[in-house]
Amino acid sequence: MAVKKKKATFWEFFQGLGKTFMLPVALLAFMGILLGLGSSFSSDSMIETIPFLGKPAVKIIFQFMSTIGGFAFAYLPVMFAMAIPL
Repeated sequence: MAVKKKKATFWEFFQGLGKTFMLPVALLAFMGILLGLGSSFSSDSMIETIPFLGKPAVKIIFQFMSTIGGFAFAYLPVMFAMAIPL
């Protein structure tokens, strides 16, 4: 009986650990989309192709998206470390 209890506790620990890491992994997908869109639409070749993207307000928006996405990937270990207590 003690082995079953220990096995269940071990299994519950890893289930809780898996639930803990769901938030950073979900954020990675969203931040990856922001990084990709921001980087692609603020590149020089894209601005040459679509001149509207060269406007200052539009450039700022896409550069901001790129910065936010890059920030998440730069601080990836911190995001996982902060998720453990959750």
